Amino acid sequence: MSNRSKHILRGIRGALTRNVLYYNPVLTWALGICTIVAAATTLQNGWILSQVFAMTMIPVCVLSGAFGGRIPRYLRAAAVPLLSALFYTAAILILRQKYGDWTTLFRYFLPLIAVNSLILSRGVRYAPRQSVLVALLDSVTCAIGFGATACTVGLVRGMLADGLLMGKQIHMAGVPFFGFLVLGFLAALARAGRLYYEKRAKAARLYAEKRKRGGAS
Repeated sequence: MSNRSKHILRGIRGALTRNVLYYNPVLTWALGICTIVAAATTLQNGWILSQVFAMTMIPVCVLSGAFGGRIPRYLRAAAVPLLSALFYTAAILILRQKYGDWTTLFRYFLPLIAVNSLILSRGVRYAPRQSVLVALLDSVTCAIGFGATACTVGLVRGMLADGLLMGKQIHMAGVPFFGFLVLGFLAALARAGRLYYEKRAKAARLYAEKRKRGGAS
């Protein structure tokens, strides 16, 4: 395997580790949580939400990476939400052909994706300073991390509402406040994994420095 291929693979692995597992922006910085707590009430809702989010975020960040650096930041802050609304509309038109209409709750809260804080932060601040390839990789892995969180929250809330976890139905599982509770538990698990990852990385770095000093002497 060439050095270029190894470098690309390390970049992909690093982005997946950062945006999906230990530094998931939803669970670490609470970006984009409003859409999840409002709409991810079942696994199906979480899956549809994930698809709409990916179909909105990825093209917005790619275009921002390609042209955002040439646009002043105050104009990007207006252009990114407009692009987000455009691609969100296209995603809805496409997915509606597959899934049909949705519940009242989902129809009301799904448009929050157009002004999702994760999309806006990446599209306005991060992507314009990166190459198109880096912006693409970052947006794809962020979409995977967002989707994994949305599906997990929807699965837990749906199972609780159906009585599959606690042995009895918990009707409040569909309330947004309950979504915050589930996200809180997931954030705690992500933090524990992040601390373990950082501890292992620090130990590996110290071991490498120790070996380097030993070899030099």
